[in-house]
Amino acid sequence: MKKLFLSLLLCLSVILSGCSLLTPDMENLPSGELLNSYPSPSGENTVNIYLSDGGATVDFAIRGEAVKSDGTKKNIYWEYHCSDAQVEWLSDDTVVINDRILNIDTDVYDYRTE
Repeated sequence: MKKLFLSLLLCLSVILSGCSLLTPDMENLPSGELLNSYPSPSGENTVNIYLSDGGATVDFAIRGEAVKSDGTKKNIYWEYHCSDAQVEWLSDDTVVINDRILNIDTDVYDYRTE
């Protein structure tokens, strides 16, 4: 009975850890090389754009990081097969990155979820 319980517990932990690996996580992205910083119209917020070079077997990717006025940082944009970003602020909390409109407080774009 004890072996059965331990076996079931092990199977459950493997399944749960596998599910977390399949769920896209915006906080564990490669850092990349800073391409440019784009301050919002008031200068309170900034979007930093990074180029991630995956090496010989993986294509380039763009990571967008919102930096709030209090210094908190949040990844809001992740696009694969991309090596450049066009960034335009619509307001102090809404930015357009490569034609994707994002509210830096609530929205994220992650190509893996499309």
